[in-house]
Amino acid sequence: MSSSLESETPISYDINLPYVSLDTDADQSTQYFEYMPNFDEIHFEPLKPFDFQDPALRVKDKSLPNFVTSGVKLTPIQPRIGTVVEGVQLSNLSNQAKDELAYLIAERKVVAFPNQDLIDAGPAAQQEFMEYFGKLNYQPVSGTVRGHPAFHIIHRDGNKEDIARFMEARLTSCLWHQDVSYEIQPPGYVMLGLLNGPEVGGDTVFASTGEAYRRLSPALRTFLDSCSALHTSSKMIAHAKALGGRSRKDPVDTIHPLVRVHPVTGERCLFINGEFMTKIVGLKEAETRMLMDFLLNHMVMGHDFQARVRWAPKTIVMFDNRSLIRANRGVGFELATRFLAKGYSVYATYRPETRNDRSVQQLKDTGVKTFELDYLDRESIKLAAEEFGDIPLDVLVNCAALCHTWDDKPFTEQSDEDLLSHFKVNTVGPFMACKAFLPVLQKAQEGKIINMSSDMASVTDNSTAGNICYRLSKTAVNQLTKTVAVDLAKMGSKVIALAIHPGYLPTKMNDYYGENDMTECISGITETIKLFGTAEGINIPNGGYVDWNGKILAL
Repeated sequence: MSSSLESETPISYDINLPYVSLDTDADQSTQYFEYMPNFDEIHFEPLKPFDFQDPALRVKDKSLPNFVTSGVKLTPIQPRIGTVVEGVQLSNLSNQAKDELAYLIAERKVVAFPNQDLIDAGPAAQQEFMEYFGKLNYQPVSGTVRGHPAFHIIHRDGNKEDIARFMEARLTSCLWHQDVSYEIQPPGYVMLGLLNGPEVGGDTVFASTGEAYRRLSPALRTFLDSCSALHTSSKMIAHAKALGGRSRKDPVDTIHPLVRVHPVTGERCLFINGEFMTKIVGLKEAETRMLMDFLLNHMVMGHDFQARVRWAPKTIVMFDNRSLIRANRGVGFELATRFLAKGYSVYATYRPETRNDRSVQQLKDTGVKTFELDYLDRESIKLAAEEFGDIPLDVLVNCAALCHTWDDKPFTEQSDEDLLSHFKVNTVGPFMACKAFLPVLQKAQEGKIINMSSDMASVTDNSTAGNICYRLSKTAVNQLTKTVAVDLAKMGSKVIALAIHPGYLPTKMNDYYGENDMTECISGITETIKLFGTAEGINIPNGGYVDWNGKILAL
């Protein structure tokens, strides 16, 4: 999380004046003329989920031998956050050194590089450099570089009247935020560069959201782990349009967990934004405001987990905006959007009682074909299967899951009604779906049935007991998968079946708490499904029980 501090001419990404292109009328002899803000009419579709492999995860040697070479000096800004790197030119880094730089940023959160020739290399070279670290993001209302709309240009011409108007309703120009948190996948790595600036002031302060989380009491951390919040770009876009600006994107609303697990370091981090976050799901408005104010103030006051970067011309700063943990509606939602991003035609079902849920609308907005299906109704499943007609179905994923409570109560305290309801959703539903969708699976070159299981399905690894209703229903899913696979093989069918433990994930069923990273597990499941039944996936057995990475689990 970062904040731009007040100088003689306060800087804020939120001012964005005057919303007119300056790169056509300005004197072309002006230094860095090509960076004068441009507001050409360009429209981008909403960001869709996409695959991302963090380059930091490729690093094996944590001494960073390709990046920290002879003559390179690393100076901490604060013990817990921030590093100044001297003796490195970003423009000359090898791919291995870039991977190690990503790891350093993940560990130190913000890394500053003085005197960089990349500043003078031009927008194309800068864009090419950042594309190595992930997908480019296009902001909806800010000035950009002509031909390079992924740039966000902050330009001030000393017009103090405009600044004074902006400050009329504010006590400070500081805006604590995490960049574009409203996106379904906000950026992970961000680069800032200073072309020209004031001799003093305009510093940027960064706060460690991981350290801020660790400072909280265990009881409060447990509560925050269960919370999700709504982030929206509507306010910003409306503000820009009211001042005569335009938007390159339609407004976006996204629900993110309030606490995210960092995919590289594994630490839990607060994910809050004073500008874009409007509601904590399940809390009243006054409760949301009180909790947001507390957390933001906690961040502002935590000077011992902050790093202040003082700008000088040709300085480049890269920081970790960590965004790979996103709105988690469940494994089904995540898999549907992931396969869509890979170019597959995706058909997704939703329960009739959830037809008005935000997640269903978001699923429809991605382009996924959706239709209602009641897993407890044989006729509903039959009609859903008939929707396909002559269209072959390559993969059927049965994700339905029910767990009324997570507890360690013995079986003597569990009701037979609970057991029956768990079996109806978790076992009988997939059983009926396998039968109903078999004809369209048979039409594919090699249809696949994927049943979502659980580590609790393992009889061998059951050392803690508890949750007997859920355990029994998921163990039955493993037996269903094995029996279906053997039966189909006897019938001469090419359709194969696999049970997958998706991981302990932060989904609604778990109150958004989980020990595993959603992005990592969904990527693993996607790859496992892709390899299953191929020569490369020969170790994944038909009728088997595996984890999200295709590792065989004990039955």
